[in-house]
Amino acid sequence: MSLTVTPYGERKFGSGRARPRIREVYDSTSGWRDSSEPGMRLDASTARQLLRRGFTAVRVRWRLRTVEIILRRYLGE
Repeated sequence: MSLTVTPYGERKFGSGRARPRIREVYDSTSGWRDSSEPGMRLDASTARQLLRRGFTAVRVRWRLRTVEIILRRYLGE
């Protein structure tokens, strides 16, 4: 399965091959909470799904870094 990394994701992680693991998701009503699907990776389609479900940001882990990503910025919207 080929995952699509956006240009923002490539700049943020320094690689077009980055497949950061989603650790937490954020929505304005309940704040940060653990991702309901362990092992979910951030790519363009996952970001769109999370936006449709009402989430606005994610905390992801790539190599030894944890980074907060705004989903709309990740998608270039």
